[in-house]
Amino acid sequence: MDGAEFFFEGVRRLDWGLGNPNKTAALIAEGMVAVWVLAYIRQRLFWLSAFLFTVLGCCLVLTFSRGGLAACCAGLTVLVAFAPRPWPRRKALAVLLAVTAIAVCAVRMDAHRRYAQGVLREDRSITNRMTLWKAAPAMMADAPKGWGAGNAGKAYMQWYQPLDRTERYRTLVNSHLTWLVEFGWLLRGFYLSGWLAVILLCGAGGATRWAAVPLGIWTAFGAASFFSSVAESPWLWG
Repeated sequence: MDGAEFFFEGVRRLDWGLGNPNKTAALIAEGMVAVWVLAYIRQRLFWLSAFLFTVLGCCLVLTFSRGGLAACCAGLTVLVAFAPRPWPRRKALAVLLAVTAIAVCAVRMDAHRRYAQGVLREDRSITNRMTLWKAAPAMMADAPKGWGAGNAGKAYMQWYQPLDRTERYRTLVNSHLTWLVEFGWLLRGFYLSGWLAVILLCGAGGATRWAAVPLGIWTAFGAASFFSSVAESPWLWG
């Protein structure tokens, strides 16, 4: 990650000492899902969950991470899908106010301008990722035994990067594709099977609604790992 990317419009992006705002955003996204387990434990703790959700949401804004925002939305979508019905009006209003407060924070910090990049105009961060990701299938096919741990970025730059591009990469800016490229076919199968097992194990408890929180956390983690190489951080696995 380029050092300049630790700032947006002169504002330092929230890091929490993880060395990368995107990793911090992924951790916050997981937390924004996890806090709702309090409401499952006891109904009166809903208000504490809503408060913590709002605080973490404002912290997420301060990371200026689009991948973190997408991961949070993915995790919360799972949580909402399993939420008990019908929703009490005052609790629905509380959630709406929490989301509104986070949106206001985003506008005040001009974070919405970063979120809009790539939609309103071309964004190098997005186009570079797309170029990297398109090379992954060929890299996997060309190296049945894998390119080796830590070599995804080097292999891409040496063999697959367009000649008119000079960007330097350590990974494929995507934890899933990075590891699939570096692994051999056997480990690739284990990796994909592991994610399938997580989905099946968490999803199987959907009838009790308790599985909604862990499934939401795993969904947020998986989504964040798709948009950046964040899964290398042990804090996110914890």
